[in-house]
Amino acid sequence: VKWAERYVFRHASFISTHNKALRQYCLGLGASPTMSSVIFPGVDLWRFYPATPRLDLQVKLGIKPNDKVIVFMGTVFRFSGLFELLPELAPALHENSALKFLILGDGEDFNRLQQLSNTHGLRNQVIMPGRIEYDSLADHIRLGHVALLPFRPAPVTHGALPNKVLQYLACGVPTVATPLDGLLSMAGTENGVTYSRTPHQISIDAVRLMSEPKTIESMRRSGLNLIRRNCAWGQQMNQFEGAINTLLENLEKRDQ
Repeated sequence: VKWAERYVFRHASFISTHNKALRQYCLGLGASPTMSSVIFPGVDLWRFYPATPRLDLQVKLGIKPNDKVIVFMGTVFRFSGLFELLPELAPALHENSALKFLILGDGEDFNRLQQLSNTHGLRNQVIMPGRIEYDSLADHIRLGHVALLPFRPAPVTHGALPNKVLQYLACGVPTVATPLDGLLSMAGTENGVTYSRTPHQISIDAVRLMSEPKTIESMRRSGLNLIRRNCAWGQQMNQFEGAINTLLENLEKRDQ
């Protein structure tokens, strides 16, 4: 795989990545600094925006109006970190019946995670509705007060810029995340995301934020500003068109 990557990166006319950490990875394998760029992902801001939680969804999922909800959305991979996180979060869930953990999505670790939840006696507080259709995904995310990205640190995750975090922030939900290089290279440290290195610390920080409404509001505003500044589709398309025009101009000069 490394050989194939080196060949592609060295021979490609232009390389566009969606975060700075991934661009650095490509450069390290032979990509040209002058013929590569970073264009952050676009976010569907027509669907993903802040709004009052839908009462019908709260009733359907067993969430009371005064409950505090921690949310995770995405494919439940083994590297998602949820299996390690749940035991750390369990004491806070047992202590406070108004605290809920909403896991949106399906995947290879779904059944194992559901069994772990039952083993800890958290059937009524760990809510796992499975895969959510895209059209109602934002409505489900907006049920959360704090969102999580507990991915295990690894080369594949460090090079990623998880779209789930961008969608969390676009919905006005502050996020506690593993400090991944790709995410840090875009969001930095003061734009709606707080970073925690271990499942234990992620659980502590998520629960702590629930009791700090001023901090949540500040993170919500800064996260929204980040997404509107960097992830509006019109801006992304202009940048991509600019990259294509730059490539064409360089190719024309080379052929003259």
